[in-house]
Amino acid sequence: MERIEVSWYTDGVSARLTRRSFAAVGLGTAGLLSRPWRALADEDTSGGDLDAFVRSRMDLSHVPGLSLAIIRDGNLLRATGFGFANLAQQRPMRADTPINVGSVTKTATCIAVMQMWERKKFTLDDDVNAHLPFPVRNFAYPDFPITFRQLLTHTSSIADGPAYEKSYACGDPHVPLGQWLRDYLTAGGAAYDPQHNFHPWKPGMQFEYSNVAYGLLGHLVETLSGMSYSDYMLNRVFAPLGMSHTRILLAGMDPQSHATPYTYANDGDVAAVELRDPAWTPPADRLGGVQVPHCLYSWGTPPDGLARTTAVDLSRLLRAFMNGGKLAGHRALRSSTIAQILSDQHVPFAATQTKTQVQGLTWRRYGGLGPGIVWGHSGGDPGISTLIVLRPRDRRGAVILMNSDGGVITAAEIALRVLAE
Repeated sequence: MERIEVSWYTDGVSARLTRRSFAAVGLGTAGLLSRPWRALADEDTSGGDLDAFVRSRMDLSHVPGLSLAIIRDGNLLRATGFGFANLAQQRPMRADTPINVGSVTKTATCIAVMQMWERKKFTLDDDVNAHLPFPVRNFAYPDFPITFRQLLTHTSSIADGPAYEKSYACGDPHVPLGQWLRDYLTAGGAAYDPQHNFHPWKPGMQFEYSNVAYGLLGHLVETLSGMSYSDYMLNRVFAPLGMSHTRILLAGMDPQSHATPYTYANDGDVAAVELRDPAWTPPADRLGGVQVPHCLYSWGTPPDGLARTTAVDLSRLLRAFMNGGKLAGHRALRSSTIAQILSDQHVPFAATQTKTQVQGLTWRRYGGLGPGIVWGHSGGDPGISTLIVLRPRDRRGAVILMNSDGGVITAAEIALRVLAE
């Protein structure tokens, strides 16, 4: 299973960041965007044709399928697909093909949380324990509260411990979100491990990307709304934004419409790939590398990364952020709330972390994507790489979704190309 630490695979073709760490460490860590943005934007391996550029990058990184949405002036300019959603079936990837988008899900969870905030259910610096049926404290700092703002900015000191990784399994979750979190975060719980489930620093004192923290935010949506997380998202976030092909759970979805996630085993070692599709039979000849299909999986905390959506649907979420929280007559959030989300939260980064990073509420400000301020979020899980970006000054943006975990750099290259055109 891929983890949050950064690791590189120097196969001479692609470099992969581990699970959702692309979102955690920012685009610059990949090294790609340390290059001058204009030089990369002008790099022409395809006669200046964006489609050929995308296909060349997909080939280079062994990406089976990619869906792309391009936004100009707050409107959807183009949505299209490249390659295949399923290789065995030769089913094309389309702009409306559902795929699990990893940590990009957090931007939707953020909308749900901030809807509760707008209804004055809490303040950002409230102790979350006032709204939970079980206590959450870092065992080393029992007198220091964990707040909503800390959860939204990855400064809560909640860590992604071994139990988080072990919760991955094919199909939908079998344990309710609240129960999983209780077991993980409270003394005496079945998955409680104070040394690994929490960081050794005081809440609020340091940034460290946390998926479990967003699981807790999703459960807070449940306790504040009286609805399950999946029902709340479907009825209060996705439906009002017109995201009609977006779900959290596989239940009620046609699995044949879903993109199959793939990991490219360039050495042919398919046994090292976890969460393989149990119906898949490895080919006899693996000398040239093999695309290993995953099952459609889940884990204990869906609010941190389990939205199953499309490039078209995500473009609607992105456009709502560009248009002051409103889309097609429906308001997801107030414009002042959007402004707060996309603002520097003055997060304390560690000495080893990039000091130029700017963390908003959930969203990260990215450098290296051309002139002007660019906000975005990315995602990565077994068999997927995703990225959404928006530039407020001219309301440009892009949604890039790939059914490959080798597409981190490809996503950044395409986003840069789209924003520069």
